Amino acid sequence: PLVSTFHSFSVRVLRRHAGLLGYGSDFAICDEDDQKSLLKQVYDELKLQDNLVPIKRTRAVISRAKNQGCSPESYLEGSADPDAPIISSAFKVYQRRLKEANGMDFDDLILLTVQLLSEHDKVRERYASTYKYLLIDEYQDTNLPQFELVKHLASVHGNISAVGDEDQSIYRFRGADINNILRFERDFPGAVVVKLEQNYRSTQTILDAATGLVSHNLKRKGKKLWTAGGKGESIDVFPAESPEAEADFVSRSIYQFQKDSKDRIAVLYRTNFLSRQLEDALRRLQIAYRLLGGVSFYSRKEVKDALAYLRAVRNPNDDISLARIINEPARGIGKTTLDRLWEEARQKHHSLWQTIKEALTSQALPGRAHLALEKFVSLIEASAPVLESPLDQALKGVLQASGYIQALEKQETEEANERLLNLEELVTAAAEHVQQGLGMTDFLDNAALYSDTDEYDHNASVLLMTLHNAKGLEFPVVFIIGCEEGLLPHSLSVEADELEEERRLCYVGLTRAQKKIYLTFSKRKRFNRGDVYENSKPSRFLAELPQ
Repeated sequence: PLVSTFHSFSVRVLRRHAGLLGYGSDFAICDEDDQKSLLKQVYDELKLQDNLVPIKRTRAVISRAKNQGCSPESYLEGSADPDAPIISSAFKVYQRRLKEANGMDFDDLILLTVQLLSEHDKVRERYASTYKYLLIDEYQDTNLPQFELVKHLASVHGNISAVGDEDQSIYRFRGADINNILRFERDFPGAVVVKLEQNYRSTQTILDAATGLVSHNLKRKGKKLWTAGGKGESIDVFPAESPEAEADFVSRSIYQFQKDSKDRIAVLYRTNFLSRQLEDALRRLQIAYRLLGGVSFYSRKEVKDALAYLRAVRNPNDDISLARIINEPARGIGKTTLDRLWEEARQKHHSLWQTIKEALTSQALPGRAHLALEKFVSLIEASAPVLESPLDQALKGVLQASGYIQALEKQETEEANERLLNLEELVTAAAEHVQQGLGMTDFLDNAALYSDTDEYDHNASVLLMTLHNAKGLEFPVVFIIGCEEGLLPHSLSVEADELEEERRLCYVGLTRAQKKIYLTFSKRKRFNRGDVYENSKPSRFLAELPQ
């Protein structure tokens, strides 16, 4: 038997038949860096500006379009995005350049295999005849091109067995289409549905809660989970007065658990910025923890960049901080220019800042580099008075002036949105320092110390992760924090399909637990300033749990 992912199977087929599509059999598979590099060339060819339509965003849109089986033309036709004409033209040139370079990106592998099997009957019949039986796992996570590939491979024998759970379809943002599993019997007439309803992980209380929640979704086949393992403990809901109180409750509960048991404990959350206060609380109690599939808060790139901006504005002669942010976001100060400045700084034993100002005074740099550095120097100098404001306001002011926030907002990607939320949380952390009577030096020092201790015991029994990263895992005890409207369900999930996916995400979180679940939320959320609170509403999902 052949055991394979969709992508590795596609590579296997394309290596033999790529010539039929105009590619060489030695085609290159382009990784993320290759794609970015190629898109930079596309932007140069089309005279597009990264600051207007960021390359990162174009790459994400192209990937999403491919996962939906779209060509540049069909993407343009079906998109309401005002930037769609620009992205479509970049998409078209990007595909042309990929083919000219005998390259395929990750998304192309399945798309081109589907194209091959669609256009060449003999090739399709060969593979469909070769594989008499098809077994597919996690069918709820398949996208449109993967479904079309399966249809081609099942076209001769029609023997297909798919395992999946529509209630765990949580990757819509990656192109997964829940309709693939919902319409399975229609796509493959004569299919027999076998419901695997006995659960070997969770207690009946947990299963009843999860089933009761997800039964509010319309897009599902339905099932009744049961276990022979007994009823188990009740689910605890903890309403905290504030985010700090929520983190304190969770950390102290974990501390008590660890006195009596060595069981693993998971803390799950919808978005990464929610880990910050919990990490602080766990550190205070000296509880070892590990982040799964993520980076500790103070080690995240955008957090380090923001802190470097504060340090550089406070002290422009801080070479390390200045070098980190001089071209972040991109402002046309390239490696060649920086190397030249560094070399001169070393020779004269001057700081990088001094060297830049001397180069500007002497007009020693080419026009474009001179102009970019002149703007950068003006930015740093103009930001200095902002430091007289309260720390949280100073941080917000510096980030706005730098263009960092605006650059992330233009990307309009899931990753960029996560980074913006992390920066908002950093401002909240700064506000907490103001409330405690601490200044900028304390804030920067504490952040540096936290970052320096981010390598935690990899055998730690406490794991922090997003709900998405928890899929497929199990833990004796689970905390789901941030169970509030706007967080779970996420504020961006306003359409019916998105709301159902958020509910499925909560279902996945509940069913990670073997013995005990805590659901926590804060009655108040702090927004941007330490003295401003907004009331928050408990997640609607809490009310949907059976009493």
